Amino acid sequence: MLLLVSKAAIMSVVGRDGMVSTGNSYATEAGVAVLRGGGNAIDAMFAVQAMLNVVQPQWTGFGGHDEAGEVMMKHLPSSL
Repeated sequence: MLLLVSKAAIMSVVGRDGMVSTGNSYATEAGVAVLRGGGNAIDAMFAVQAMLNVVQPQWTGFGGHDEAGEVMMKHLPSSL
């Protein structure tokens, strides 16, 4: 189950199979499409970043720090 949640919504959300959260709905949809197509979190991250470069070029860019300060977290069960 993949969830697409509005930026304006204030709630707790749990994703069992994956989750994408961005400040732009087009970027979020790009990441969700990659996950639904069998991609992993890294694939989805690049799709999101590519879309953000198109829809919000003033905020973000490959290879550099951005104003939003995106963070990617990865849980490695074997490291517990």
